[in-house]
Amino acid sequence: MKHCTIAKFWKYYDALPQELQKAAKKQFELLKNNPNHPSLECKDIGHFKSARINDGYRALGKIDGDSIIWFCIVPHDEYMRILGRAKN
Repeated sequence: MKHCTIAKFWKYYDALPQELQKAAKKQFELLKNNPNHPSLECKDIGHFKSARINDGYRALGKIDGDSIIWFCIVPHDEYMRILGRAKN
């Protein structure tokens, strides 16, 4: 699986505190090397893929063929709102 990002993703990333940026970087390296690692809690949700950054943050991407286009890193409550809107 190929992992891509869009400019919007980096706006979310840049807005995170440095500690969360460090956690996100660590989790994405893990994702590239071992996408089934339990700490990632990777899930397919319809046309989306989610990955855990920490207890309170998730990354969300859109599945596009053999790629995942990561578009945000958000608090868990915002992640749930995004998924709720996507289902409607």
